[in-house]
Amino acid sequence: MYDFAMPNYCIFCDNNSGSREHLWPQWIHDRKDFGPIKMKRGNREIIVPDPKITVKAVCKKCNNGWMSDLEGVNIPLVGAMMQDISIRLDRGQQKTVSQWLTKMACLVDWTRDDGRRKRFYTRDEGAAFAEDRTIPPRTRIWIGHITSSHLSTDGHDAARFAKTDEKRLGTATTITLAVGHLAAQIVTDHLLPEYDNDDAPEMQPKSGPWEQKLIRIWPTEKEWVMWPPKRSFTNGGPEGYGYLLDRWRVGKHVEQLI
Repeated sequence: MYDFAMPNYCIFCDNNSGSREHLWPQWIHDRKDFGPIKMKRGNREIIVPDPKITVKAVCKKCNNGWMSDLEGVNIPLVGAMMQDISIRLDRGQQKTVSQWLTKMACLVDWTRDDGRRKRFYTRDEGAAFAEDRTIPPRTRIWIGHITSSHLSTDGHDAARFAKTDEKRLGTATTITLAVGHLAAQIVTDHLLPEYDNDDAPEMQPKSGPWEQKLIRIWPTEKEWVMWPPKRSFTNGGPEGYGYLLDRWRVGKHVEQLI
């Protein structure tokens, strides 16, 4: 079993970590043996032979408490999409899936090189999420469909600059997940204090047929949505999943956060 050795405090609270948490929950592995999986952060890509990756990033209390509860309520929702079963998500279910994807984003974020120093999501954001599943501010989440089944993670950070005077506004992270036939993308902006207000513009992606291929579930816009969307991502070609990975590569790539 592949294991990422991580710093010794929980990413969600002040307890010491020590509980080896599967990056991808055991119930996902029980449904399908994915074989080797791909993990990418920025320009660094690794192929992990055993998909049952564990991260020593959370404490036993979080792992066996609210994290276990979060898995339980998401198994019928994420599980259906993972296995290519059409599903209708009401407003509450969209939030529930968004919370699960945020948890995944935090764990994926922690697997980057030198996770203690370069981690994007802050201690305060992790604590707020553990407290009542508060999704970090300025986070947007979309879900889509892949015609073939995959298990993979991709993440990168980009500096944000003002269009007018090239002043740096902050940093954004994008984490893209493939879970069976479910594709998901989580984008969070961290703006510098002087720009962090309600009027600050959101970062925009590259142009593409996103309205047909992706469903925004956070912040929720509709009372209910139907998955899968009208168009799917394929394994390659003009409709390929690679275009989703490239969707938010719009800022200046950075390795060191501010």
